[in-house]
Amino acid sequence: MIATSTERFKSGDSCPAAGSYGFDGFLEHSCTEAPASVREMEIWLFQGSRFPFIHGIRKCCFWKSLDRAPSGEDRFRRMPP
Repeated sequence: MIATSTERFKSGDSCPAAGSYGFDGFLEHSCTEAPASVREMEIWLFQGSRFPFIHGIRKCCFWKSLDRAPSGEDRFRRMPP
């Protein structure tokens, strides 16, 4: 399964395809805080990995595919399970 740019994934969902994913809002609409780190705004995941929550403020969120190939170090970065 290939992720489309309009498809959103929640924290805890299984990643359908390896690639770069970007933060796309919190599950709780009342949360107005921003992720604590720019590094938490964009992640690289392997197929089958779980989408993480935002560690800096411990909130579940949505992710969307960024439809681009990772460059350099990003392709080796993986969020903890």
